[in-house]
Amino acid sequence: MESESSRAQTVFICSLRWLEFTFICSNFKTCYKAIMSKLLLLCLLLLSQALDWSSSQSDCPYRCQCFSPVQVLCADERMSNLPLNMSQHVREFILMTSSVSYLFTHTLKASPQLTKLIFLNNAIRSIHAHAFEHLLQLQELEISGNPWLESLYMGTFSKQHNLTKLMLNYNRLKTVQLGMFASLRQVETLQMKSNIISYLPPLLFANMTRLRVLDLSLNKLEEVTRETFSGLGQLEVLKLNNNLLQNLSSDVLSDVAELRELHLEGNKISQLSEAIFCNYPTWSY
Repeated sequence: MESESSRAQTVFICSLRWLEFTFICSNFKTCYKAIMSKLLLLCLLLLSQALDWSSSQSDCPYRCQCFSPVQVLCADERMSNLPLNMSQHVREFILMTSSVSYLFTHTLKASPQLTKLIFLNNAIRSIHAHAFEHLLQLQELEISGNPWLESLYMGTFSKQHNLTKLMLNYNRLKTVQLGMFASLRQVETLQMKSNIISYLPPLLFANMTRLRVLDLSLNKLEEVTRETFSGLGQLEVLKLNNNLLQNLSSDVLSDVAELRELHLEGNKISQLSEAIFCNYPTWSY
């Protein structure tokens, strides 16, 4: 017979897949304020019934749901701070639709054991450069759906040497400083879709030699060059669709020999040089 913990984990995973589905929509306001709130309410009701897990348990933070000893979800608009009494057994923490505006140096200091940290559809305006410095075991980090988050401080990810997945979608990021990703040598997936980024400094991704998926879609990019993708010899999927690109130089993909998917739709490109695709003789375009 299926155990309570395994059943809880199954329901938890299913609910997250439903939540991730809503991020497909590109219209932030209509999707996140209407669909997200209704879907979240439905998910929480279903999870409560399926797990019969009381939020008043002594080891579960106030206003949060504890699906297993290692998984916690907090989703409450009244929350302005992260919970203080989170168990040291927790490995995966998700904060959604809260009023949390700032992540300070001490915010996550008491949870160095976290391997997965997700912030979805919150009110985050600023993240201290050392907010994540204690999270040395972190493997997956998502900070998405924050309409007032316009920039990240240098050094924000400097201690995340074990990170394999970083998602910074549906914020208002305008720029990304050179060196921001310098320590992320293990990252395989990087998403920065639906921000307002207009420029990427050369060699920004140079140290991310294991990167396989790079999503820069739905931004304001006007130009990308060979140096933009320098170091990405293992890249397999590149999404540049729905930007403001007008031209691509013939050598723009010269260092991306393993590319399998290239998305350019929704730009202002009128003509592409065949030399761009010389590394991909089997492609049809």
